[in-house]
Amino acid sequence: KEGAFLFLLFLHFSVFHLHYRFGSAPRLLLSSITLVCYIIRIATIVYAGSILLEVILGWNIYVSVPAIMTITGIYTLGGGLAAVMYTDTLQMFIFVFGGIIGTITALYKIEGWSNARNIMEAANLTDFTSMYRPPDAKEYAITGMLIGQMIGSMWYWCIDQELVQRVLSAKNTDHAKGGTILAGFLKLLPVFIITIPGMIARAFYERCKMDHLASEVGWAISSLHNPAWCSTNLTDGDNANKAYPYLIIYEFPVGVVGLMIASMLAAMMSSLAAVFNSASTVFTIDIYKRFIDTTASEERLVRVGQGATVCCVALGMAWIPVMKSQ
Repeated sequence: KEGAFLFLLFLHFSVFHLHYRFGSAPRLLLSSITLVCYIIRIATIVYAGSILLEVILGWNIYVSVPAIMTITGIYTLGGGLAAVMYTDTLQMFIFVFGGIIGTITALYKIEGWSNARNIMEAANLTDFTSMYRPPDAKEYAITGMLIGQMIGSMWYWCIDQELVQRVLSAKNTDHAKGGTILAGFLKLLPVFIITIPGMIARAFYERCKMDHLASEVGWAISSLHNPAWCSTNLTDGDNANKAYPYLIIYEFPVGVVGLMIASMLAAMMSSLAAVFNSASTVFTIDIYKRFIDTTASEERLVRVGQGATVCCVALGMAWIPVMKSQ
């Protein structure tokens, strides 16, 4: 019964279903698109990580990205999915704990969420505190979020190899169902441990601008005043990406800064390892074994998968000059 359940999941939520239903061509197309998406995803992950290390530690992107990608690639290469899942579990605890501490610290520094909202309203940024934006909004219109995000989420949670392989590797159906439910609940946390601290960072920036104007006319400035925030220019798109790292270095105590660095590096390495492993699996099973060497042995497939992981690391590093030029 449990085997039948996993087999049905295997058929309906993977590229194999396309092959059995429509033939090999759609399967090859979807596998190729998936690989391209994974390479792009690698670029976004390492870019986010490089911003963190640049702002907090002053590391150059040519130093931080190759180091992290190499370390992640080594343990993914040596241990495969098992290593990825064990490290993911450990890194999940680090990330969640660090995120919660970061949110509490940010709320304490801004003197509560109500004060952050008041600053946003005073800066005429009320849309920042609402998930609803009208259909004609330039960014994150409600229609796009409801329709576009739903399609993207269905792809990620139901079809993406990165998620499907974890369900298929479960010990039994109870573990598979429990893990899926737990993942759904954990997915609610980013609103509280990522979005809210980012909004608080913007509130600090707006407060600094208000205090600067107040000081020019001789008015009293806020107890929250930190002149460093005025130079961040979080209204600029590139600088807005650095909002959370700025919050860490300007407002968090030393011990919490270390915890947040560990937390964000854990999230980055976890995401990279998952993409590396999934990309190598898609290439090995859906392209190499199906179209290049149909009689390949298990040992041969393992070597091909390891080679695909190395290629993912190399392609990710090749994105560095592109990201640097943006």
